[in-house]
Amino acid sequence: MKDDKLKKYKILFTSGVIAAIITGVFSLVVSIETNNKLEKIETQKYQYGLYEIRYEKLQEYLEFFSKFEICDSKYFYGFDISSDEYSIEGIIKIIYDSDSEFKSKLNLLSPYLSDGALKILEKEVKLDVLNLMLEQFISKLIGSVSFDSNDKHTNDNVKNCLKVINEYYAGWCASAIKVIKLDIHNEYVL
Repeated sequence: MKDDKLKKYKILFTSGVIAAIITGVFSLVVSIETNNKLEKIETQKYQYGLYEIRYEKLQEYLEFFSKFEICDSKYFYGFDISSDEYSIEGIIKIIYDSDSEFKSKLNLLSPYLSDGALKILEKEVKLDVLNLMLEQFISKLIGSVSFDSNDKHTNDNVKNCLKVINEYYAGWCASAIKVIKLDIHNEYVL
């Protein structure tokens, strides 16, 4: 009887140990699966955060290029060669500063664009051509200032040159806007 009782206890304890081992293994499997799911959720959360940041940056650059002018239009109307307020040197400085800002924003935009959009942008906005054009415009702008002629003729030449510069940069901005909208549409709308 004592042996029977002992056998029953051994079987009971052995069954309990086996049940605990089986429960432990299942717990381990469930916890590993849960950890994998949590890692996937964290990865998705991180990727969503990157997508959100990318979208915000694309919107920011879209707004910048939509409003960009190399030279504010108030200089078209306010420019007067005989005035101390608007000098050729001042306008050239404004043009160079605006050009630097344009190129800086263009370079900062590049990491946020998809490869396809970046190729389109590089094809349409070539910085070496942009630099050459800017130098030609500056030369033309300086050449348009003739102190032998009357101020009205000089003012008109300078204003026309500024309008042409703005038109070229408007075209380059349009290219940047096009690729930004393309990326936004492909990534976030579809």
